[in-house]
Amino acid sequence: MKIKGIRHRLGRWAALLAVGMAAVGLVAPPCVATYAQDTTLTRPGADDYYTYVHDGMEYRLGPIGYDAQQRRYYCIDQSKLSNYVVGAATELPDTKENRQVAVLLQAYQHVTDDQYTQQALAVIVHDAYDTSTGTDGWQANRALLYRIQPRIFTRAEELKARARALTPAGIAVEAAYGEGRRDGTVHVHVRNEDGQDIAGVPFALELSGDAAFADGGSHYQGTTGADGARVAWRATGDGTMAVGGTATMPSMELVTSSQNLVRLGPGILTALDGVDIPVRLTFAPAIRTSTAPKSLEPGAPVTDTVTLELPGEDNVWPDGAQVRADGWYFDGIGADELDRPLAAPDGQDATQFLETIAARGHRPAAHASVTFEAAGRAREVRALDGADGTADFAARGGFGTWVWAVRRDAQDDRVRELLAHDSVSGFLETAETNVTRARVAVESMVGEHTAHVGSSLTDTITVDGFPKDHGDFAGDGTLGIGADLPYAQVRVWWTGDGVGGDDDAWRPDGTDEPAEDEHHRLLGTWDYPAANGRIRVGGGEPDAHGEPVRLEADRPGWYVFVWSFAGDDRVLPAASAWDDGWERTRVHGDGEPVPDVTITTQVQPGRVLVDEDFHDTALVEGTVPEGATVTFEAYAAVGEDEDPDANGTLMVDTGIALDPTQRSQVVHSQATRSPRAGLVHWRAAVVGKDGDILASHLLGVDGETVTVAEPPASEPETPLAVTGSSILAAGLTALAAAVAGTVPLVRRRRHGGPPATA
Repeated sequence: MKIKGIRHRLGRWAALLAVGMAAVGLVAPPCVATYAQDTTLTRPGADDYYTYVHDGMEYRLGPIGYDAQQRRYYCIDQSKLSNYVVGAATELPDTKENRQVAVLLQAYQHVTDDQYTQQALAVIVHDAYDTSTGTDGWQANRALLYRIQPRIFTRAEELKARARALTPAGIAVEAAYGEGRRDGTVHVHVRNEDGQDIAGVPFALELSGDAAFADGGSHYQGTTGADGARVAWRATGDGTMAVGGTATMPSMELVTSSQNLVRLGPGILTALDGVDIPVRLTFAPAIRTSTAPKSLEPGAPVTDTVTLELPGEDNVWPDGAQVRADGWYFDGIGADELDRPLAAPDGQDATQFLETIAARGHRPAAHASVTFEAAGRAREVRALDGADGTADFAARGGFGTWVWAVRRDAQDDRVRELLAHDSVSGFLETAETNVTRARVAVESMVGEHTAHVGSSLTDTITVDGFPKDHGDFAGDGTLGIGADLPYAQVRVWWTGDGVGGDDDAWRPDGTDEPAEDEHHRLLGTWDYPAANGRIRVGGGEPDAHGEPVRLEADRPGWYVFVWSFAGDDRVLPAASAWDDGWERTRVHGDGEPVPDVTITTQVQPGRVLVDEDFHDTALVEGTVPEGATVTFEAYAAVGEDEDPDANGTLMVDTGIALDPTQRSQVVHSQATRSPRAGLVHWRAAVVGKDGDILASHLLGVDGETVTVAEPPASEPETPLAVTGSSILAAGLTALAAAVAGTVPLVRRRRHGGPPATA
């Protein structure tokens, strides 16, 4: 791209005239005579002139002579004799005619040939400057010469035609860009009247402003070539470059002698029209990103597509540059923040912007980086986790968003010099925000493990994993994320023989709910809030719409509670399993025997320090069926005001076999340790070979909670609670007596894995 310059008055470059004059050896201002001692010229050889006789006088047509500098002198007063002694020289005005004569002398004053070149030059000089008249004047001599030697005049016309191509008629300076506005060339053109470039014209340039020539300087001297001259420049900052200078135009000098003579002059300095152009050293990439998919499954990799763009015609990628971009992924963002995005203010770097985000309570959960070798190329990246930054980050829950930056301090030296500033994308930009659907965990405890026809049935359901604000989010059209579903459902089924046969054959099997038939009947469906917490189903407790729910066993068989959520854009579908033994009650008909198995437990010891061993012991009494086992569950330490199972399980010990021949037996769990302080709650259950819960107890009942304390800083250890087999036996005996004759309560295990972070 070429940019034409802006004309300036000659006065702007007056100082440059002096520079150019020094470049060509001038020591006095233009148009002032230069005085020196008289010099006697050396006469030319016979081949340089043509001798003829006119009106009885011998004349020589050609140069008068030459001096020590080999400059040829030509007569311009035909009527006077020459004594070959020259004196002062005066510069002639800078006119088109003088330039034409000067360029011919530049080209041919030292040419001696049989083409009458020197003689033709003499004719051209006389025609231009000789004003002598009379019989001995130039016109009379010219007429004679034309008759006796016309070849001289033919050659003169040839040279004059050549002068048209050699004579400067105009000077142009242009500045062209190379890599954006970061570098380029200054073009100097000295052209003839036909617009053709003229070679061999000396010039001098000077730069000012935010640029320099390739060598780092601000001055340059050179000579034009066949297509002008091109001088490289480079930006040194962002702003303006001004270029100006001079060119040396061919000139003639008038020399005093016995007759006036002329010779080729040293040249006249002519100011170039100056050029001002904007320049830009730096570049500022803009970051365009888009994360997909917008909805993620828990544990899925988090990906992003990143592109660096360069808006603006003067914003150009440096040749060969490699530019690094860094990204940070934030998660666990609440829906209430979606309408409060952040943008980095002008002048704020990436580190400062991350601190601003941290002040909002968010720190990066994962990171990524990618290197670009050009603008406009999209790159897909994955969020990374782990100390070494190489493991894929697994999506965890809630809204997430990317922030990307091109940081100056992360680049190599060359790119750092050219980067104007950090380029930083915003926090919670629509294209960069996604959501990880939460995975809900459900734990259920039926009120009665076994019952008779006519009994009231209840279930207590604990739900965890919903976003804390679930039910309040109305959706976001710009993000493409729909509103929360407000309700989950609880369905209660009966399954059995139905005609007095063996109900064991209809024990729930498989995870999916069945279709209704004569052996499977849906008793009802009720809505409950799709939110975290505990709900009680039955016993007259209200559903989500305030309607009381009552359930009564009207026939023998299995009564199964199934909690389910259809799923929305923020939460995955979830449902309890049809065949889970923790969520069903076996109802017996009148006269049918009811299992008499009981379980009584006691943790040992009741107080420990962090990372010290403890375990649970169970006393199982009653008729134990073949294949029955004991399962122990210890839940990770929680605070006093937290739900016992808030932090998931610490240890599960399953499949401890019971002896069906014994009506009273003691079993022990394996030992475990807690890595943190708090309360560790236990639960134990007797489980039949078909998965039926034969006996259990509430989570965290008396005797089933271990207090875990931090080790004292410096004080000696305090003895822990009394332990030992004799104390245990006494405790178990007392507990067994206390619970004798009661119906054990049961509680179902979690479904769907550990809760996701809301």
